[in-house]
Amino acid sequence: MFANDVFCFGCMRPLPGYLSSKTSYTRCSKCGVAALCNRACEDSGLHSTAECDLLRAKRDVMLENMEDLMHTLVHLKLWLVMSAGSDQDVRERLSKMEAHMNERRGNEVWFEREANVVDVFRRFGLVRSENEAELVQWLCGVLDVNSFELRTPVPGSNGNNGSPLLRGLFLEAALMAHACRGTAHIAVDDRFQMTVYAAVPIPAGETITFNYTSSLLGTIERQEHLQVGKYFRCECSMCVDPLEHGSFVSCILCPRCKKDYVAIQNARDKDPYGRKTKWQCRKCKRIFRGCLIKSTIEIGKDLIEDVGDGNSKVAIRYRIHYIKLCVYIILIYAQAMESLLERLSSTFHTNHFVMLTLKQKVLAVYRKEVGNLNPQRKILQKMLEIGKQVVDVLDIVEPGISRLKGILLYEMHLPIAILANRSYASREITAERLVSCLEESQACLKRSLQMLLLEPASTPEGMLAKRALQEMKHLAQNVADARTLQLRQMSTPQEDHSSVKKPERRGSHRQSKNRNRTK
Repeated sequence: MFANDVFCFGCMRPLPGYLSSKTSYTRCSKCGVAALCNRACEDSGLHSTAECDLLRAKRDVMLENMEDLMHTLVHLKLWLVMSAGSDQDVRERLSKMEAHMNERRGNEVWFEREANVVDVFRRFGLVRSENEAELVQWLCGVLDVNSFELRTPVPGSNGNNGSPLLRGLFLEAALMAHACRGTAHIAVDDRFQMTVYAAVPIPAGETITFNYTSSLLGTIERQEHLQVGKYFRCECSMCVDPLEHGSFVSCILCPRCKKDYVAIQNARDKDPYGRKTKWQCRKCKRIFRGCLIKSTIEIGKDLIEDVGDGNSKVAIRYRIHYIKLCVYIILIYAQAMESLLERLSSTFHTNHFVMLTLKQKVLAVYRKEVGNLNPQRKILQKMLEIGKQVVDVLDIVEPGISRLKGILLYEMHLPIAILANRSYASREITAERLVSCLEESQACLKRSLQMLLLEPASTPEGMLAKRALQEMKHLAQNVADARTLQLRQMSTPQEDHSSVKKPERRGSHRQSKNRNRTK
């Protein structure tokens, strides 16, 4: 478990307030310990008979340490799998999984697991010897190295939005090798059934790979994440290329010539940010030390954190009392981040992972503005510009099917359509150009759907796909109307520029209803 919540033992949905009000929720009628949404979850396969029997046998100590039980529930499930009487095939497959015990032994993670998992098992009376403690540490290693991060099945959730995270172990999927440009895409539904798709065409006999870190990090940061969490150093084609397949996500602008970019000389260097490590400008060939690159990145990260923390607090403070002022503050917030983006562009490549972090924050602010009834043209244009930049990077570092790419493409289609209709209504473009722009919006949405439709319907992305299908119908009608206008304009010089139905923005139908009530 990644959060301090109590979950339904049957379906893993969070049960808010359970620890402070235990009578509000159902408990398993057999063990009297397992928290449940309702009786239907009691017979769910996630709350197994073996688990129920153990909780009943340890009922008093489990109830006294409910929070600890939730934090170690997934470890407990694995412990039961390794116990006598469990499924032998599953036990054998689990026993073959890598735990990297030698690399973990005695390090910070080892001692953390000793305090928060092994000692909890001791309190439960499940660990009485060093061999049993070793088994629990091995289970922790298996989870840390092989598990997948999952979202709790919260109906109607929008992304994570602070919702608790879980970890799940999928024995088949865990066998996929890592590559920073993986060939597999995974989707997990609210019953924790995983589907693995080919993100790109995979030739017969080729290894299926999955990216176990973030594709929007630079090579060094990806390597650090993999070394700490997975205990190996990646040697994929992305990691051994200083320019990372032309994405430039780790390159900075040369401080000397200002005409080209600085990249590490040897991507396999074990100390990339060290004083002896050489980074070189591609044009003027000036050498820079790794420690200078690291300092530059840290300063950039601090500036992004500052602009995020300071302005968001102001926005929240004003939002409580002044809704209109809040909109104004959000625009100021966007301007502050745009200013920082321009400032950092004189130091970093536009695709540098530091810049990508800031761009995603800027897009999050723009997203709120697009939901308004009359979003500013400048905001719409900037949202398109930055969204396209991020998608272009994703096409390199995360080719083929990509969840983030699908979301960004969906968010880009609406500004394209709004800007096109506004420009036509103000006689800035012809009907022919209007058709072209609406078709571009349509293509954006279609490409998004090709990715989002692979997501389970109950997930936030699946719900977005459902909305996108509805918007695709409206957009198709808009394109048809615009083509009719184009034909009329070809035969009639003077054309009414206000007859194209504007695309409906998210939330606008609801807002118009509210206005009608107040009249």
